[in-house]
Amino acid sequence: MAPNEFKSFASGFFELMDMRIDSIINTTSPEENAIAWMNNYVKYRLAEDLIEYGNHHKEELPSDYYDFEVDFLTTGKYDLQCSQYYEDFIEKYYLGYKLSQAEGFQEMASQYQEQTYEGLEAAIDFIDSNISNGIVKNLSITRFCNGFIEFDYLIVDSIFNKFSTIVTDMTCQNFILQRIDTKKSAVSLVNKLDDLENLDFVGEIFKEIKDDYFGKILYIDVWGTWCGGCISAFPYSNKLFEELGNENIEFIYLCINSAKSNWQKIMMEYDLKGKNYLLTKDQSAILLEKLGFYGVPRYIIIDKNGDIVDENAKNPYSGALKEELQELMYKPDNSTSMEP
Repeated sequence: MAPNEFKSFASGFFELMDMRIDSIINTTSPEENAIAWMNNYVKYRLAEDLIEYGNHHKEELPSDYYDFEVDFLTTGKYDLQCSQYYEDFIEKYYLGYKLSQAEGFQEMASQYQEQTYEGLEAAIDFIDSNISNGIVKNLSITRFCNGFIEFDYLIVDSIFNKFSTIVTDMTCQNFILQRIDTKKSAVSLVNKLDDLENLDFVGEIFKEIKDDYFGKILYIDVWGTWCGGCISAFPYSNKLFEELGNENIEFIYLCINSAKSNWQKIMMEYDLKGKNYLLTKDQSAILLEKLGFYGVPRYIIIDKNGDIVDENAKNPYSGALKEELQELMYKPDNSTSMEP
């Protein structure tokens, strides 16, 4: 069929489905939210079929083919209950077609794929600038952030203030907060410096750290040379190191999955104030597995007794981090571990 011929055929078919809904309503008298759910189901199934056809016949599409967009973005009090259909529509129409036509899409997509703070921020700004419909904007940005959580929830945690100023819907905000909290509560397989010392491959590094710095507070920065968010934090780390200016604390930098030449270049460029280690591929894999995370940057605090007191520590940008470290620095050596 020609595009508009198919569009007419599909619309007619789904009109029959609307008649079925009317019959169900007359027979069963469902709740108002159930009626909204059924109507959305039919509406978005039609949208998916039209979008799929359009994706396969891009060269033949008339200019008015996607004029059904307005009909599929009506809003009401049951929108979020029907959000799975909005999600499908967003993926297939907005992300698969409309946003890809917008200026700057390829640049944004490349930045996002780098999986850094700047990449996620670029995606949020791009969606904010190119989508005007409120619920589509909310769900699109929430979708991007949710996907990022699996990679590194700390980046989403650090960008949440920006997220919440744009995504004002409390359901979306609470969803992201719950996902972050779930990641934060994941159980680590190590709890002490001793546990790290006993790990395969990477244990030798932590034995050296323990021998050289036991009795000090350790602020461990796990990073990679490809990670823009990691590198942009280094000036703040150096500043914090100088501000604390105390022999009771040491900054440790563990670079993972990186080429030695790149590691050396960045170390020299930023003059990192602390002890630096380049981990091998095996050492990196063991560390990530035992600490239960898969993305960087990651910050860890170990107290003077060798206890991991914060395995998801705040980044160097955070003013609260300085307070947390100072509190630990002035606790006696035999104090109990500080709660994260």
